[in-house]
Amino acid sequence: MYLKSIEIQGFKSFANKTELDFSRGVTGIVGPNGSGKSNISDAVRWVLGEQKIKQLRGASMQDVIFSGTQKRKPQSYAYVSITLDNADHALNLDYDELTVTRRIYRSGESEYLLNGTDCRLKDINELFYDTGIGKEGYSIIGQGQIDKILSGRAEERRALFDEAVGIVKYKRRKDVAERKLGEEQLNLQRVTDILNELGRQMEPLRKQSEQAKQYLSLRDQLILYEANLFLREMDAASKELADSSENEENVQAELASVRAESEELAKKYKEIEEKQRELEEMLAKGRSELSKSELLKTELLGQVELLREQMRSGESEKSHFRERIAALKKEEFERIAGIEDAVSVLLFIRKQIAFIRESCGKEAEPENIELDLSLIDASLKGARSVVSSCMGADYSLEERPIREAEKALPGKSDAFLHKLEEKQRELEELTKRQEALEAERREKRGEEAELRRQFEEGQRLLQDKIRERDREKNQLELLRNLAERYEGYGHAVKSVMEKRKTCPGILGVVSELLDVPGQYETAVETALAGALQNIVTGDEATAKEMVDYLKKNRLGRATFLPLPNLRSRRDENCLRAREEKGALGLGSELVHSEERYRGLLNYLLGRILIVDRMENALSIARKYHQSIRIVTLEGELLNPGGAISGGAYRNSSNLVGRRRELSELSERLKQTEEELSRLSEKRTHSQEELRQSGERLLRLEEELRRLELERNTSSLGIASEINTEYSTLSARTDLVTENLNRLSDQLGRLFEERAGIEDSEESFGRKAREREERIEELCSLIENTEKKKLLLEKELSLSEQRKEEILSERSSFFGRKDALSERLLLMEKEALRVQNKREKQEQRIESLTSYMLEEYDLSYQGAKERYSPELPDTKELRAGVNRLKTGIRALGSVNLDAIEQYKEISERHSFLDRQYQDLVSSEESLTKIIRDLDSGMRRQFRENFSKIQLKFDEVFRVLFGGGQGKLSLDPEDPDVLTAGINVIAEPPGKKLQNMMQLSGGEKALTAISLLFALQSLKPSPFCLLDEIEAALDDSNVIRFAEYLNRLTDKTQFIVITHRRGTMERADRLFGITMQEKGVSTLVSVDLVQDQLEE
Repeated sequence: MYLKSIEIQGFKSFANKTELDFSRGVTGIVGPNGSGKSNISDAVRWVLGEQKIKQLRGASMQDVIFSGTQKRKPQSYAYVSITLDNADHALNLDYDELTVTRRIYRSGESEYLLNGTDCRLKDINELFYDTGIGKEGYSIIGQGQIDKILSGRAEERRALFDEAVGIVKYKRRKDVAERKLGEEQLNLQRVTDILNELGRQMEPLRKQSEQAKQYLSLRDQLILYEANLFLREMDAASKELADSSENEENVQAELASVRAESEELAKKYKEIEEKQRELEEMLAKGRSELSKSELLKTELLGQVELLREQMRSGESEKSHFRERIAALKKEEFERIAGIEDAVSVLLFIRKQIAFIRESCGKEAEPENIELDLSLIDASLKGARSVVSSCMGADYSLEERPIREAEKALPGKSDAFLHKLEEKQRELEELTKRQEALEAERREKRGEEAELRRQFEEGQRLLQDKIRERDREKNQLELLRNLAERYEGYGHAVKSVMEKRKTCPGILGVVSELLDVPGQYETAVETALAGALQNIVTGDEATAKEMVDYLKKNRLGRATFLPLPNLRSRRDENCLRAREEKGALGLGSELVHSEERYRGLLNYLLGRILIVDRMENALSIARKYHQSIRIVTLEGELLNPGGAISGGAYRNSSNLVGRRRELSELSERLKQTEEELSRLSEKRTHSQEELRQSGERLLRLEEELRRLELERNTSSLGIASEINTEYSTLSARTDLVTENLNRLSDQLGRLFEERAGIEDSEESFGRKAREREERIEELCSLIENTEKKKLLLEKELSLSEQRKEEILSERSSFFGRKDALSERLLLMEKEALRVQNKREKQEQRIESLTSYMLEEYDLSYQGAKERYSPELPDTKELRAGVNRLKTGIRALGSVNLDAIEQYKEISERHSFLDRQYQDLVSSEESLTKIIRDLDSGMRRQFRENFSKIQLKFDEVFRVLFGGGQGKLSLDPEDPDVLTAGINVIAEPPGKKLQNMMQLSGGEKALTAISLLFALQSLKPSPFCLLDEIEAALDDSNVIRFAEYLNRLTDKTQFIVITHRRGTMERADRLFGITMQEKGVSTLVSVDLVQDQLEE
């Protein structure tokens, strides 16, 4: 049996569906750190039932589901499936293939399947007992777990040994048997307690059961008597009820006849009442309308007289209005003349103020000059508006001549105007000189800012260049130190190169003798790989001397290339392939070296074709049947036979490019020093120019301050004289404006009064005409009202006669109504008496029925079924009922459930007694099974543990090249099934010591020895190892890989590794990469051993 395939989807970093097909032998899984290799180990552990999330390197079980990246959404579930080849039927199943599947959803639901059928985790665990397969077995050793085999407590190592010696299955059976035994003992105790309790309850229940049976007998006889008595009483009551019902029907029929007659009489009476009411309303309405007509006539006559009086008084008021209007018009013309005088003066003053404003300029302008001009304009506008509104829009004010006193204003002084103009010219000259200096100052400031920016820019560039020079110096020094110390090379190579000065035959390492162009560095480094650290010697003797030196001082291993011994073979396929699409040439053609190393160059790179891209490389390889070694510029390597390497083998030390980097850094440093000198000279020149510009700017600032002072002094003198002249005009303006406003207000009020009087005069004329029309209308209404009054009086007389007739008819109905009411009252009393009698009979029947239902749950029909004519008469039945009730009361409290309870308890006591006997027998059987399992497990453990001890010592000697390894049981625990297991390691040349004193590599190799010993004793079908050889050095890795191949006859190995020695000895490699960040991708490669060595 072996692992055929693993299928993963949505598990951790495997977002896409990924399938790994395995074969027997050793399969390697490789890839860079963080690519997701160990997630394959976690997937196998998880599908086999791992429940501890820490073992899966997570915080919760949801962490195993792919959580998404910047470009991908999270997935909703994780799925892992492994398929095992069961052709040898190592598992006790009829299937030749077995597929175990586990799926988990983000909702928390999960499921297990065997060959597509739902199953339990328990089924999977039991299936793999004692096979070495399982989350707790030795078939899966996770990353970092190899050290725990030794660093844990001795008791914690038991699980591995129990699995190896084959007693896990028996231990599980023993645990199950012990759990069952505990359960049986608990059940036995419970059954014993229940039997004792039932024994105490049975005797009291027997007595209560007999009492209940006696009670039921008396009750059955009582029900028979009560039923017959009930039937006899019901017959008598039913007969009386039938008689009462018949009498009630007769009374009700007669009562209905009387009520019908009464209702007919009431209906006729209601009609008479309605006619009387309507007639009363008609009379009241007629009287009201007659009264309204009288009032309306009186009111209309009064209104006519009032209107005539108002017409007489209106004539006298009209003549008074005409006299007042003539007086108001005269006053209005006087006010207009005053307004025209004020307007002429204001216009003259406005011209003077405007002259002052134009003469003094904006800066010397008095503070309120604009306000005064606005005030004059507003006053003029207001006055014209008032005159237009009063006299009409076509009326215009006349401009009157100004008196001599008004003309004598200060603004007319020629001396003042001449002096004002002279000072203004001086002020303009000063302003022009100041503006010229301001322009020059702005220009100088711009020049200074530009010089300062240039200086700061030069300073920044200088600082950047200084930092760049220091950085390049440090990088150059670091690279020189790395080259001198041969950092990145193996320990053996470093040791040999230290002898270079004393041994002239050492020419150097391959990487420093080749001159590789930058674009080919990755390709050459991938193609040569470890050969870059090969040491080139001038002759074979030097190489032999250095090999002896390394061996003698145990300094490791190195490869030497004596120049005279190197021979290169011509490959015709490589030569032809140079012409293919994408081919750049042979490595020996693209890489340069000194002429004496030409043979070395042909030896190393003469049969390697460099191609630009992977697609072209694959095309060339297929065309030449995978017979050429091809490398791409990005470092993918295609070996003869079809093997492909990529991604994980890139060397981060960059040994090939180190020489080129030293040369480039030296040249860059020289250029930087020259640029630094140039920038320093430029900064000094900029600093001098900046100083001279600052001095020129200070002189300009001083001259500007002096001119500003002169200009301000001149402006203040002009402003003072203008303010004096303006103050006089402003005061005069206020006075004239106030007078103009007063005249305008008076004119407006006079006009309003005249307009009001004219409106009143017109209103009086209109009202007089309205009053005449109203008088004519009222006279017509008075005539109509008189006619309506005569008609209403006639209608009222007819209505009074009809009312007398209705009252006479109404009084004749009262006698008939009284007689019928008395008869109806007598009939209702009789109907009520008959109804009460019937209800009493019904209540008696209902009472008898309720008593039987409540007391005996017996209906009338049920009682009829118990009727017996042989029983005595009613009186004796009543006596028998009383006698039976007395007997029942004498029994006291009766438990009717006791009969059934006694029966149930008796049956349960018999059943539990049989169960007790079965439990005793089962306890004895389980105790014997546990003893047999313990005996068998101890015997099997002793036999197999001694074999493991021998095998561990044997494997230890092979892997360590000597020494000895021992296993022993903890002497403090005498039981071999629970005792801890101690591991004792004694590497070659070392005394017996504590495991904690071993180095990390020795601990790992000791744990591997123990693991191989367990596999040798009881091989698991497959074993998954996650970087367990990470702590080993190269030589121990080779021993580990070689011994691993010894075990492949019975065990299939899947190894997650970074070590080249393990990869070289693998039958097949899977590459895991992360081409997309956060998503693992699979690359599969079949390898052939001799091709790897080539």
